[in-house]
Amino acid sequence: MVMQEVKKNPRVVMYSHDTMGLGHFRRNLLIANELSKSSVFPNILLVSGAREAEYFSLPQNVECLTLPSLFKEKDGQYRSRRLDMSLSQIVELRKKILHSAITSFEPEVLIVDGVPWGVEGELIPTLAHLNANKNTRCVFGIRDVWDEPGVIKKEWNKKNNFDAIRRYYDQIWIYGDKSVYDPVSEYGLSEEIKEKVRFTGYLYQKPRLGLMTFRDQLAVKEILKTIDSPFVLCLLGSGQDGDNLAKAFINSKLPPGHKGVILTGPHMNPISRELLFRQAEKNPRIIIIEFCNEPTAILQKATCVVAMGGYNTICEILSFRKKALIVPRVTPRKEQLIRASRLQSKGYLDVLRPDKLDSHSISKWFESNQKPILNYEFKMTGLSTISNLFTNILYEMSQSSLTYPRRNSIE
Repeated sequence: MVMQEVKKNPRVVMYSHDTMGLGHFRRNLLIANELSKSSVFPNILLVSGAREAEYFSLPQNVECLTLPSLFKEKDGQYRSRRLDMSLSQIVELRKKILHSAITSFEPEVLIVDGVPWGVEGELIPTLAHLNANKNTRCVFGIRDVWDEPGVIKKEWNKKNNFDAIRRYYDQIWIYGDKSVYDPVSEYGLSEEIKEKVRFTGYLYQKPRLGLMTFRDQLAVKEILKTIDSPFVLCLLGSGQDGDNLAKAFINSKLPPGHKGVILTGPHMNPISRELLFRQAEKNPRIIIIEFCNEPTAILQKATCVVAMGGYNTICEILSFRKKALIVPRVTPRKEQLIRASRLQSKGYLDVLRPDKLDSHSISKWFESNQKPILNYEFKMTGLSTISNLFTNILYEMSQSSLTYPRRNSIE
């Protein structure tokens, strides 16, 4: 009887606010792909704040709801990306969409990425509703590094984030390796919150290649034909603040016999992108790609990588065991710098601080980067661990007085 309950098609909502880049959505999509392979065959609703989410291929029994988008400024403030609305107006709109969609879907499991209240508190009514009904287990999923400990303690206390986790979340999934960075000790988490923590390990990125559509595969083949030689790759994340890295890369002395490929990202300022194209015209060995649905298909072919230090980018580099020089973002958060520095100390990659960034530094790294990559053993267990955690949650639900919700049919 218990197994029959567990094997029903549970409903799962995965929320990501996606105000800067596609990292949160890509992470949730990767996790959704893993969960979709589970023997319980869940129905998964991805909720994203990125319009670009519609470009991605979705696994079986996975659907996507896109919210009106927000934009995160370099100072960390939010605004409406496209609609002529004040921040309070668009947040209220998103709040109502979220509440209606999630409460109608009636999930057994809600997985919230990175922001426990939702961006600008947009999940508050939904979390309160789910908590009152007692039919949903809520999981808070987060990267290994958040920011400097002093900053996080002050910010999270101000926003009452710890209160959100205590009140509404059953587990915290930390997508990282405790031996690299332990946020439990770094941020001094309370015993109550510590009990909810589950370290998953870093997320292995190669399964993303299996989500590529035929059109995506053709697009990558055409890109690789254009390159038509060994190449080094420059990744700018979303591209929103990658101008300086791209300029330094274009002016660097590339390794002999190599071309330089820059993937600008979807959110680079059009003026900045135009200036890069003009600069690249002066160097026939530089190729600029504005957007690729699956950058790992390009990365796996690169000799080495120069990149910003977003979580997904780091996981991609580790998954494909690429030599890498990371130029981390340091504002408005130090997250990228902290993670990259910890990994550098273990010999997994090299780091160049942005205040030291210039073409000479990149050229020097290319010249010294002739040694073979370390034969390191690095745990990328995140996906399999998450699958087990998910199954355990369903099993615990079947064993407890927490019953599955009685659903009305959704037309």
